[in-house]
Amino acid sequence: MKFRHVQAHRRRRLFCFPPLATSPVSFYVFVSSLLVYMIIMHRIATTSLKNCAQSGIPGPGSTSHSSPSIEYTRNKPEMNATFAPKNDNLRPSQCQSEYDRLTTHQTPGLTKQDLIRSQAWTGNQNRIVQMMKKLSSRERPVVAVVAGGSISLGHGVTPDSVRYAERLQTWMNDMFPLEDKNNKHQVINVAAHGADMCSMGKRLNILYSDLSSRMPTSSKDEPDLIILEFGVNDYQGQDHLITIDHKTSVFFDGFRDLILCAEVVIHSLLNKYPNAAVVFLEMQTAIVTRKTGSLLHLGVAQHYQIPVISYSEAMFPDFFRLIHLLEGMNNDSAINGRLEGTVTYSFKDEEWNLENGLGNNMIAKNGQNVTQYASALLPYPHGCSPCQPQHIIPQFRAGGCKSICTFLERSGLIHNKKLKCNADQGHIPPGRSECFVPFFAHDAVHPSAAGHGIVTDLIVNTLATAELRTCKGEYFPRPDIMPLTTFVAENFEELKVRGDFIWVHDVARIFAKWDALKPVQNVVG
Repeated sequence: MKFRHVQAHRRRRLFCFPPLATSPVSFYVFVSSLLVYMIIMHRIATTSLKNCAQSGIPGPGSTSHSSPSIEYTRNKPEMNATFAPKNDNLRPSQCQSEYDRLTTHQTPGLTKQDLIRSQAWTGNQNRIVQMMKKLSSRERPVVAVVAGGSISLGHGVTPDSVRYAERLQTWMNDMFPLEDKNNKHQVINVAAHGADMCSMGKRLNILYSDLSSRMPTSSKDEPDLIILEFGVNDYQGQDHLITIDHKTSVFFDGFRDLILCAEVVIHSLLNKYPNAAVVFLEMQTAIVTRKTGSLLHLGVAQHYQIPVISYSEAMFPDFFRLIHLLEGMNNDSAINGRLEGTVTYSFKDEEWNLENGLGNNMIAKNGQNVTQYASALLPYPHGCSPCQPQHIIPQFRAGGCKSICTFLERSGLIHNKKLKCNADQGHIPPGRSECFVPFFAHDAVHPSAAGHGIVTDLIVNTLATAELRTCKGEYFPRPDIMPLTTFVAENFEELKVRGDFIWVHDVARIFAKWDALKPVQNVVG
C-alpha cells in the first residue's frame, strides 16, 4: 500500500500545474506563453521529421525498408552505409544538377527512353551507391575491373583511348579528380579474345591473384566495380571449342551449363569481394539471327540481385526499325529500274539530316560534306550515318565500314532476292547512299569508336542514376544478402568447388597473359 501511495504521489507531481491566476493580465500572459511553447515544439518536430526522411529513417505512417534477414550486416559500416549528400538540405534540383554534370559528355541523340531501356534489371544498387560515395569522397583511388571478350578489348578500334574501359577511367578522373595528382582512379581490363563465363569460372583463382598484384594498397585487395561483358561469347564462346559455334537457337545443348558457369562466377565474386559493385553488361551483334547470353544472365542476375546494363535494349529496337524503313525504300523505281530483283538497303541522298541528326532536313549530295553526327531516316545515333574510318585500325581500314546490307547478307535472312551491297562495284545507284550505323564500323560483331562511347554513356548513366535516386530520397540502399537457395547448381558447395580450380588445361588459349593455360594434345571433342 505504501508503494502505491508513493507512485500515485509521483504521478500527481508529474502532472501538477500551479493554480491559474485570477487576474485577466496573468491569464493572458499564461496563454501567450503556452502558445509560444506549442509553436516552438511544432518546429522542432517538423525539423526532426525532415532529417529522418533525408536519412532514410521511416517517419510516421511510413514502412520500414529493412528486413530481419539483413540485421547481421549492421555491424559492418561499409556494408550498411547509405549515400548522404554533403549538404543535408540538398534540394531535388541540386541532385539533378549533379546528375547533369556527370552525364555532360553523353553521346548526342541518346534519348531518355534509350537510357531507361538500358537498365534492363536494376537489382540491388547498394554497392553502386557505395562506389559512387567513394568517388565523391575523393579520399582514395577507385578501382574498376572489366572482364569480357574481344568487345571489351576494343577489337578493331583505335586509339586505345576510345575503348569503353579507357573512357570510363577518364570519366572517373575528370569528374572526381583526387587532390594527390600522383593518384588516379583506375580501370583494370582483364578481357580476352573469345572469353566466356565458363573460361572465367575456371580461372577465378588466377584472376584474384592477378588483381591483387595490380590494385593499389588503398583498395585493400578489393575492386569497387566489376563489369562482366560475356553476352556475345556465351552463345559462341571458345572455352571448349576450337571452332566458333554461332548459336541461332535460344535453348541448345549446354544451355544449363552456361547458366551454371555464370552462377559460379557471380557467387564467387560476391563472396570474395563483399563491397564491390558487380554488373552485367549485355552486348549484341549486328548478325540478327545470332542470339546472345542475355537471357541466361538475366536469370542469374535476378536470383542474386545483380544490376544489368543492356546495350542491346538501348540500341537495337531502333536498329530493327531502321532496317524496316530501308526495306520500304527498296521499292523505289531507281532501284527496280537499275537492279531489278535485288536489294541494296540504300536510301536517297535527300534523306540526309544534318545538325547532329536533330535539326532540319538538309540535302547533301552523295552523302558528301556531312558532319560527323549527320544522320538519315532516324536521328543520330540510331539512323544511317557517314562512315568514320579514322577510328578503324590500319589493317581493317582498307575494308571500310560495313553497311546494314552487309550485316543482313551475313545474317542469311534474304532468300527471295539478291543482296547487292558493294558500292565500289557499282551496286548502289546514283543519288543513293549506303546505310552505315554509327555504332558499328569494321565488322558486325565489335562496336565502333562511337559504339564504345555509347557503352560508356550507359555505364555512367547507371552509376549516376543510382546516386540521383538516392539523393532525391526515391531509393534507400540496403545491403544485399545471399539468397537461401542456388539458381541452377545442386547446392552452394558445388558452386565453391566449380570456382576453385588450381590448374587449367584447355584446347583454346583464353586469357593468354595468365599462365597455367596450355593447349592439351590429342583432345577429343
